[in-house]
Amino acid sequence: MLVDVVAARADLVPCHGLSLLVEVGGSTVLFGTGPLLRVLEANMRRLGRELGEVDVLVIPMESRAVSGAAEEVAARLADYAVIVAPQGLAVRAGKRRVKRVSSLVWLSEFLAVLPPVGHRRELALVALGRRGPVLLLACSHVGSPAMIERAARELGLSEMCGVVGGLHLSAHDLLTLADLEAALARYRVKVVVPLFCTGLEAREKIIKSLRASDISSDNLGCGLECEF
Repeated sequence: MLVDVVAARADLVPCHGLSLLVEVGGSTVLFGTGPLLRVLEANMRRLGRELGEVDVLVIPMESRAVSGAAEEVAARLADYAVIVAPQGLAVRAGKRRVKRVSSLVWLSEFLAVLPPVGHRRELALVALGRRGPVLLLACSHVGSPAMIERAARELGLSEMCGVVGGLHLSAHDLLTLADLEAALARYRVKVVVPLFCTGLEAREKIIKSLRASDISSDNLGCGLECEF
């Protein structure tokens, strides 16, 4: 996790935003950039990573918190890197290739981008890890339970190993919390990493509901590394 509202390490910079670095099937994917390039690069540097490693940049939605640094990041990517964005979202990427997503797109045999959803035209990413499919969410404006159900329907999934990212949820949204817990149980989700637009109390409740999870609220935030 590169950008989140809290940091799991004291040397990393938290801010209101989301950026995830995903490695699967030999590809390195940056899912979101967070709002500020200087925060993203500072955290990457302290984690021993750099933008030149990125093969694919996914811009999940038009949101300063999630993609505010997208154009600056695009300018620093390697020439071969692919940029993925919702159909209709303006992206200045120079000569770099931009893949516009309007339907399900497989970037590789391990990576699928779900069709844009809601008025924010939000994209979600599914990575097929060794332990099973992992759903990456930016902000879940249509609701995290709906995003989980949609991923299962689009890809024909009966189980998911993990759900990572923004769940658009506070601890006071009891109905959505109940719906989320039901969806997690339905698809036998083993690990949930609630970030960004998931309130701190809601993070605690979600993690406690998954008693078998190896994630705790103490180590959530930028700097957290997960293996799926």
